[in-house]
Amino acid sequence: MAEYRLHALFNLLLRKETTVGLVDDGGVRIPDTVAFRHGMLVGWYHFDEVLQDVVKRDRKYCISEEIYRVFVRGARPKQPCVARLMYRDGAERERHPDDPERVPIAVRFLTAKELKEFLGKGYQSYDGILQRFVLPKTETNSVVQVQWSPHTTLVSWRRNLHKLFADRGASVYDRCTTHECRKNSCEVHVTPQMTERYSHECLRIAQRVSAAGRGPLRQMVVFFKADPRDRIFCLWALVLVFRPPAPLAA
Repeated sequence: MAEYRLHALFNLLLRKETTVGLVDDGGVRIPDTVAFRHGMLVGWYHFDEVLQDVVKRDRKYCISEEIYRVFVRGARPKQPCVARLMYRDGAERERHPDDPERVPIAVRFLTAKELKEFLGKGYQSYDGILQRFVLPKTETNSVVQVQWSPHTTLVSWRRNLHKLFADRGASVYDRCTTHECRKNSCEVHVTPQMTERYSHECLRIAQRVSAAGRGPLRQMVVFFKADPRDRIFCLWALVLVFRPPAPLAA
């Protein structure tokens, strides 16, 4: 069974009794992420620094003004982007109701002004996530894609060709894209130590997902990012593939 919903991973990473104490080094770190389905907000996920785990914010805080306040809090002066919006359009979804993999994912990088405008209009008919933008570790934006299975880890690291703050002649989109737009980015050499680090992150995710009751993961494609403090954030999952349940004994 394959899971393509953009918010599915965050729901599986939520702190539960079955996941507390599962790994020695805490939960999987994520940016503040607002999930919406059929145009309705379904949850606001964030990493609790005290609990060191993924939790959901109370519904009373899931209002546009609070989302905007948290997303722009701590933004650097002249920071070009404060949020990343990813969604599948409702009309396209209806054309392929039984084949979600065929529905393209649209990606936008929002300035503070654009974020306020988006929140004011509502989520329309989108299925997707609105995520607080994580500043990169270096002066150019970069994201790591990991194709993981219990026996194989393939890491692809892409770095944008433009400096995030300095190259103002390029659009915000052109300065932020990595895997979404190859003409604006380049492949970066991946060291064995880096592969080992992200393999460990994926193993932690697999443990959490299994403990959440969905069964063992057979494969996943996940995107990560390191911030200026070298903390790894799990951004989103393109697909999660679960092992089929074992047949019942005769």
